[in-house]
Amino acid sequence: MPAFDRAKHEAIAQTLQERIRRRVYTSKIPGERILSREFSVNFKTANRAVGLLVSEGVLERRRGKGTFISRRPPRRRTLLGFAFHRFRPAMTDLAWAEVFMGANAAAKARGCLLDFACFAIDPAPGTRATAARRAAFLEEIERAHPRGILYCGDYDKRLLADLDALGPVVQVGAFGRAAENYVRRDPADGVGRAYAALADAGRGRIAWVTYPPGSPDLRAKLDGYRRAAAADGRRYACEITVPFLASHEAAGRLLAGAPVPDACICAESSLGVALLRGLASAGVRVPADLAIWSFDERGIGPYTIPPLSGIRLYDDEVGVSAANALVEIVEGSKTQPVRETLPAVLVSRTSG
Repeated sequence: MPAFDRAKHEAIAQTLQERIRRRVYTSKIPGERILSREFSVNFKTANRAVGLLVSEGVLERRRGKGTFISRRPPRRRTLLGFAFHRFRPAMTDLAWAEVFMGANAAAKARGCLLDFACFAIDPAPGTRATAARRAAFLEEIERAHPRGILYCGDYDKRLLADLDALGPVVQVGAFGRAAENYVRRDPADGVGRAYAALADAGRGRIAWVTYPPGSPDLRAKLDGYRRAAAADGRRYACEITVPFLASHEAAGRLLAGAPVPDACICAESSLGVALLRGLASAGVRVPADLAIWSFDERGIGPYTIPPLSGIRLYDDEVGVSAANALVEIVEGSKTQPVRETLPAVLVSRTSG
């Protein structure tokens, strides 16, 4: 992607806006090639400056005629860049939709517009297909000329650098390494509070069911369980790791323990759903014989039988906080990095 100078294009946009205010331009402004020569920048930077004012409603482009001063009231624009979780393209669909709706509501309340872009990352990030999707994703965002970007996805140093060249970035749901600005919920906090709820309900053998903890969020959840188990005076800890694509084995592995747990916390909703199915087949009653809490990143807890008690990390409140932080960065009222960690949300249902 051709390079442009972010600081210069913003300075040019401010200069053009000042000329409009002083009525140096009353209808049509000079074309990008003329502006690039006047300000000694490349065409890309001049085009970016004009596009920024178009996105704010200060200017409007008319096909075949040029760029004119808009008669509509100016608007500000932010963009939500949405990336699916690496290696799991179908993950967190409903939860991310809630994040988007919360961010959209907060942006509208502050006089901004929120656009949507999507980038599905292939399991093999070095493939040509992934490179082509990455380029198309960045071009889609650049065409919208955002003032700032909400990035929902895994830490990706190269992608975040490309996004940062287009505008300030706030990352949503970052675990482990993160962008300079992020808003997230604390998964370890969620595990600890779910553990405490089960202990308060009289459960004395609380197990942890997880996939291999290779990702930062799974490691953070595991750390939360280990801290909670270490703080529990009963000294019981049982960690059950189920291979990916083998969640159907969760119930068998759980029941093979000695002694059998009377409660468990699942690292992801797919494990919770599989566990409910397997326990029902084995004649184990939930929650009478075994209580279950599960991270509910897909928002499906209310629709299982019985409904799963859930730990939620992504919802509209996260979107609201991230959008408000982004607008403050764009407007210059927030100059320090945004590093906000919210407590997890616990939703008690029948299974727990």
